[in-house]
Amino acid sequence: MNIFINECSLHSQFHTQQDFTGAVRIFYSIVNRLAKYRGRSHFYKNSDLFCSYSALKEDVFARSLSSIPDKSLKTALKNTLFNKETVRDWTCEQHHLSSEVFECNGDIVTDTSMAELAERKLGDGGLISTLLNFRESRFANCEAVTVIKEGEHEVNLDCVESVETLEKWLDRHSLDNQYRDSAQEPPMDYQTILDNRLRFEKSSLPRQGGRQVFVEKDSGYFWYVDNLHFGKAAHLEVFDRSFNHIGEAGIDGIICFEKADKEKKLGV
Repeated sequence: MNIFINECSLHSQFHTQQDFTGAVRIFYSIVNRLAKYRGRSHFYKNSDLFCSYSALKEDVFARSLSSIPDKSLKTALKNTLFNKETVRDWTCEQHHLSSEVFECNGDIVTDTSMAELAERKLGDGGLISTLLNFRESRFANCEAVTVIKEGEHEVNLDCVESVETLEKWLDRHSLDNQYRDSAQEPPMDYQTILDNRLRFEKSSLPRQGGRQVFVEKDSGYFWYVDNLHFGKAAHLEVFDRSFNHIGEAGIDGIICFEKADKEKKLGV
């Protein structure tokens, strides 16, 4: 699932440092709740815009954050938001064109996270994603907002702004149905690393043992869930571009190359 931190939800709506600190606590509680989905959830932000938007009146987010009196909260959030391994800057892999017009409620949102997520959803209708908003913003109490591209393409973007709305969103997409070691059936594709649509895409190869074969975009490796194993033994089979077996991977996507079987070939 893709979580886009919505810098547009920062527009000087907080009047005191105490109000802002309370909003930061809620924001961090959402991030912390999603930690259990590490490997399946991916956070994105526009690094330049995010830090320059105003949270407190006449003060940019970065300075307001530095002024939070609770050092532990401030440190925890900084370690999350400014860690490149935790939150990726989507501008490094921008999908939408800055020359195109994206609107939301009459406001131009081109070059913001809203436009970027809208473009990605247009390209992948099955993308599970949401905007992560700060509370008390212009999007308060919205479960979704509509972004219009070039005046004709409408895209609905989910929104969360509290742990409660996050829980509803998780439930709506059945995302809390994690695969467990006690399971008596092999995992579904969405319960594994194959759910990462930025890393994998469906291949045109025939199904293997009844399972869809995916191709890893960067490496060209072919992956599919082994349909004969479940619970603690659940794993994915991994093959190289020449269809040679190179190992097995856990559902978290970590390959064990020591389990390569030279006799095993991907059926094409």
